[in-house]
Amino acid sequence: VRAMIEFGVIRIRDDASLVDARNKLRHFVLALQVDAITATRIAVAASAQCRRMMRHSRETRIAVGVESSGDDPRLVLTFQASAGLDRDPMLEAVFDGAAAAHGGNLRVSRRLRHARFQPSADFVAEQRQRIERRSRTELLLEVREQNEALARHRDQLEQTVAERTVELKGATAAAEEA
Repeated sequence: VRAMIEFGVIRIRDDASLVDARNKLRHFVLALQVDAITATRIAVAASAQCRRMMRHSRETRIAVGVESSGDDPRLVLTFQASAGLDRDPMLEAVFDGAAAAHGGNLRVSRRLRHARFQPSADFVAEQRQRIERRSRTELLLEVREQNEALARHRDQLEQTVAERTVELKGATAAAEEA
């Protein structure tokens, strides 16, 4: 029986978030005690897959997890997009397995060389925080979207006030005539 530890989902919308995702993955894989060269290869392969998917889909996501059962822990990445899930050739060179997953997603995995992966609760919490941490670009985008929503709401309120003012003037004029 394989137990899956889910660390979170990385959202990718543009080149800046793609770079951020690559860095998050590299640091996550290094935290799993994988050597730096392999960690870089994994991050670059995931980045190449996301770039390929971004040609067809506005937003791409990578669900990050570790599957463990006894002596065979595996890094698992699930690529999610509305379209464009054809595999980048680099995936085959870096990951042990790749297969279609639920909902048309693409799931890749790689065996971790140190067979006794026993993550502590602190390790899991720290890595989840790393994966879920929003980048500066994401935070700026969120602020921009909120400002745009506030501007739309302000415009609607101004229009409502103008309409009500016209109604009030009409009612006032009608009351004065009566």
